[in-house]
Amino acid sequence: MLLGVVLYGGIYGLSERQLRSHADPVLFSAVIPTDSLSIEVGRHIALTRGCHGCHGKELEGRDFTEDWPEVGRAVAPNLVKYLRDYGPAVMEAAIRQGIGHDGKALYSMPSYNFTNLTYPDLLSLMAYVQAHPVVEKELPSPKLNMTTRWALLRVNDENAVDLVKNLPDFIPFDERSSEARGQYIAMTTCIECHGLDLRGTAWGNPDLSIVAAYKKEEFDRLMKEGIGLVGSVCINVDVNYIQDVVAHDERIRKSFLDSICRTEMVLDENILSALEHDKAEHGKRHFRDF
Repeated sequence: MLLGVVLYGGIYGLSERQLRSHADPVLFSAVIPTDSLSIEVGRHIALTRGCHGCHGKELEGRDFTEDWPEVGRAVAPNLVKYLRDYGPAVMEAAIRQGIGHDGKALYSMPSYNFTNLTYPDLLSLMAYVQAHPVVEKELPSPKLNMTTRWALLRVNDENAVDLVKNLPDFIPFDERSSEARGQYIAMTTCIECHGLDLRGTAWGNPDLSIVAAYKKEEFDRLMKEGIGLVGSVCINVDVNYIQDVVAHDERIRKSFLDSICRTEMVLDENILSALEHDKAEHGKRHFRDF
C-alpha cells in the first residue's frame, strides 16, 4: 500500500515538473480589433481550423471524457470565458505556444496547428471569440490519469509545447507567393491530422503526397465530400475551409496542391495507408465509419 502511494506520488510529481519544464511564454501584447471585417475573418478562421469541433458550436466548451477516456478527463474550455477571464496574452500562449493559463504545457490542444497563424489572422480569431456571446455550460476540470502521466515520462509522449518545438521550418507567409500561401494553408490546417511534416501518422492518416495521384475533379470530390480514389475517406478533411476557400479559387487550389505534393508515386499504387485500405476493403465509406 505504501509503495503504491509513493509510486503514485512520484509519477504525479515528476509529470507535473515535466509539464512546467518549458521556457516562459513569449510575451504577447495586442489590442483586439472590434470591427466587423476582423470578426468575420475570425469566424472564418475558427470554422476552417476546427475550433468549433472541439470547443462546441457556440464555443461553450466540451467534455471529452466519454470520447477519449484513455487520457483521463480531457476538457476543451469555454473559449469566450477563457479570453475574458485571462486576456489576449494568455489566450495567445494557449493557441500558439501550447501553454495554459496555469503555466503548464497543455496536453490535448493542437497548438502546433496555430503556431504559424499570421498576426492579423490571430487577432481576427480573437476578435471573433471576443464578440461571441457567452454560452454557459458546466464543465469539469481536466485531469490526466496515471497512464498518460507515465507515458509523458517514459514513452516519449509529447505535450503541446514539445509538438510546437518539433514543427519543421516554415516559409515566411507572403500573399504574393503561391508556394508560401499554399504552405500556409497546409501548415495551419492539415498538420493536425497528417503529421507535422504532412507525411502521415503512425495511427493511419496518410502521407499527403498521395494527392499527386488525383485529377482535379477527384481532388475536388475528396475535399468537398471526403471520398478518396478507392471509395474510402480523407479522415477529418476540413470541409468548411475547402468549401469556403480552396474549392472556389483555382490559384489557391493550385498553390495548396503544389505545396504538399512532392512524390514519385505512380497511379496504380495504393494511395491509402495499409490500415485505411483494409477498412475501405471492408466497407468504410465515411469518416464516421470505423
